[in-house]
Amino acid sequence: MRDPKTVRLFIPAAFCALISLMALFSGDSAKPAFFAFLPMCFFFAALPMIEMRKRIADLEAKLKQANDGDV
Repeated sequence: MRDPKTVRLFIPAAFCALISLMALFSGDSAKPAFFAFLPMCFFFAALPMIEMRKRIADLEAKLKQANDGDV
């Protein structure tokens, strides 16, 4: 079974592909929806990066605390 965290990383790409295909094959009537939902692609892509940045900051703090305790 795949790791759910790995699957979450591909959700933004799948969403962007879906709205791009919708705009490509549905003609001019789907273009407003494409432009309306385009910011959601950036939002969905930013969420895993924000979570990863928080985890890195937490790990760095724990590493610094562990190194300060060894001195």
